[in-house]
Amino acid sequence: MTLDIVLGLNQAIDFTLPVVINSAVQNSPQPETLRFNIVIPVGQTEHFQALLETTFPNPSFQWRLGTFQPSADLADYLAHKYSRDRGERLLGRYMQFSRVWIPQVFPDLTRVLYFDTDVVLLDDPGQLSQQAGEFRPDLFFAAVPHARPAWMYFKKPWRASRYLKIMGKTFNSGVMVTDLRFWTESVYQRIQAVLDRDRQLRYRFLEGGDEALLNACFPSYQALPKRWNRCGYGNARPVARLLACDPQEAGVIHWSGGHHKPWNTSDIIYGDLWRRYANLPGLPLPKLA
Repeated sequence: MTLDIVLGLNQAIDFTLPVVINSAVQNSPQPETLRFNIVIPVGQTEHFQALLETTFPNPSFQWRLGTFQPSADLADYLAHKYSRDRGERLLGRYMQFSRVWIPQVFPDLTRVLYFDTDVVLLDDPGQLSQQAGEFRPDLFFAAVPHARPAWMYFKKPWRASRYLKIMGKTFNSGVMVTDLRFWTESVYQRIQAVLDRDRQLRYRFLEGGDEALLNACFPSYQALPKRWNRCGYGNARPVARLLACDPQEAGVIHWSGGHHKPWNTSDIIYGDLWRRYANLPGLPLPKLA
């Protein structure tokens, strides 16, 4: 049975893609069951195809590329929400939000695992899928809870009372399990309503990033064990150290946080794990600071 994994990124961080794939493959007892569904911007297909063929000349797994072009409405929203972003940086925003529109890119997908590309897997992705359990129409989304209070996802929390009333423990969106068959028109109407509210309030309703949108739209979700998204290791170093874990007990290490990444500095917690999986033929890496 195929285990579908979805990843989304643009050319600016292309080198992160083979690293995530390599970590999943090396930790899967059945790599031949893995299929990587990779969402990229329009116009970058040849580049990513060449990259994957170079780093994985004889893969034991399947992979395919799909392009995401936001609708005119979403493109307008992102252009205003992130008005300082241009070029590859704006494309990065497109890819960040593409996880919400996966059925548009790969309409044949059903149950999927989604990973950000600043992670490495340290355990079998099949176990993650199993631990998410069975989904149903009213509960079809699984993620790892984290400590961020719900009000911090809103720039103006006093205008978000109807959302805050139903939001419990929030989650990090860098690791998710879902069944796309349940992403119905009513779900997308809910998503659109949140985006429209942000637009109505001059883009000062939601905090930045897809995570605020997803938490507002999925207040009820299946909580996954914390080991499947040990996150925050890209934060300022004192914060990252406070979040330290035993890597032998972790299923996923995630350098979220925005301050540091394991490909731009050697002085980062668990950076040796990222470099272990980055040891691939023909993979160009940035110089470490």
